Amino acid sequence: MIDFQLDLFNPVFRSKICIKWMKKSPRGKTMLNILRIMGLFDRPAKPGAVKALREVSIKGLTDALQISEADWEFALKDLRDLKLLSKKEVDHEDHLNCHPLIREHFAKNLQDNNPDAWKKAHETLYEYYKGLPEKLYDKVLPDTLEEMRPLFAAVRHGCEAGKWQETLYDVYWERIIRKDQHYSIKKLGAFGEDLSALANFFETHWSKPRYHGLFS
Repeated sequence: MIDFQLDLFNPVFRSKICIKWMKKSPRGKTMLNILRIMGLFDRPAKPGAVKALREVSIKGLTDALQISEADWEFALKDLRDLKLLSKKEVDHEDHLNCHPLIREHFAKNLQDNNPDAWKKAHETLYEYYKGLPEKLYDKVLPDTLEEMRPLFAAVRHGCEAGKWQETLYDVYWERIIRKDQHYSIKKLGAFGEDLSALANFFETHWSKPRYHGLFS
């Protein structure tokens, strides 16, 4: 079980205090951008996805991450010492995680204050995840739930990038449910994953698509 070590402080309150001095130094800016990256994910960030983000230049998000691996590790250590990132997990030492409230806070902050970076980052993750089944398993159409998981992630990031139609047809329709086969449900029994993927296309309660004419 992950130990976030919150002590007496609300994690968001802790992060707000730290942000003031983070903005004043190069390492602090690196730490701040790492926290912003955490806001892009709804679960622990795997190294491949983080690497994909670090390889592109996104103003206000990854521009302070073009650093050596040694400096990167120092920044991660500083964030863990401040209890803004969780400790390394025994089974997944290379995964990055933080308290959900910190994730939510930096997600909203980035989306409100730098929407271009928000969209570009999610587009980068969309391209990364939709290509992962072929890269890992040499399959455009995954056969198992484990092989299919990157495509479910691609749906979320594609929608956050504003690529609703492309994501719906190229990823969900063609590769997840495989048109009329409804492969993810009938063959894999992935009811929950399928429902969660579909929810990304709606604003609230399945009544209003996020893009007009999406399902017409």
